[in-house]
Amino acid sequence: MQAHPIQGLVFALCIAAASRGFGLLTWSGAVAQFVLGWVLLGSGGWMWTLPMVTFFLTSSALSHLYSSRKSAFESMFEKSSERDAMQVLANGGVGGAMVLLAISAPAQFVYPAFVGAVAAANADTWGTELGLLSSRPPRLVTTLKQVSHGTSGAVSVVGLFGAAVGSAIVGCSAIPWSSVVSRNPIIYALLGGMSGMAVDSLVGASLQARYRCAVCASLTEKREHCEKPALLEGGYGWMTNDSVNLSCTIAGAAVGGVSGFLC
Repeated sequence: MQAHPIQGLVFALCIAAASRGFGLLTWSGAVAQFVLGWVLLGSGGWMWTLPMVTFFLTSSALSHLYSSRKSAFESMFEKSSERDAMQVLANGGVGGAMVLLAISAPAQFVYPAFVGAVAAANADTWGTELGLLSSRPPRLVTTLKQVSHGTSGAVSVVGLFGAAVGSAIVGCSAIPWSSVVSRNPIIYALLGGMSGMAVDSLVGASLQARYRCAVCASLTEKREHCEKPALLEGGYGWMTNDSVNLSCTIAGAAVGGVSGFLC
């Protein structure tokens, strides 16, 4: 594991600036991305950086793909496709923690846990974005009842396929360092990614805060809608979309790490 402090500083600054320039990140998101990128490359090296960059670039590109078709669902989501600091940390913070853990206490399971966490973040994004394009209504994971597109905790065949592809892409980006683990990283990526997405769906369906707009009666993740405070209809106010995403990456890291330990 070769660190590149100066290279990491320059690379992280360029990525953060470009992401902000293209409207992929807010200012707070750009700062968080800069710090995370510096930790990854400056402290860990490319084996940690490339999977995270793969997640960020592919998920950001997908979030902007078919944006006009998906604009009808934007009012339902708590966050937009322009990621802020909390979104960056919710999706990449666990991966960054794995880098620091590898430095302080290297172990066989750490890199698989990292791959699993990043794959889970990508699986969640790919599953959500492609699921919105499905011609059939998704089903709520807890009841299997058909619900509207964009409903937290809803799954579809298209979304599940997208999640698997997103996971595998992250695994492919880690293949050059497959000698670090005993198996192909795609295995850890698929196991961690799909497990993380499953936890994301379960938590989203059962615990995430759901609000009803007092003006238009729409169901939304936002505390305010139509410029008025929305009414909490289900879940818990503290369980935000960022909290759900964090649970997703923690689950992905846990499954990926256990797989690496057992294998």
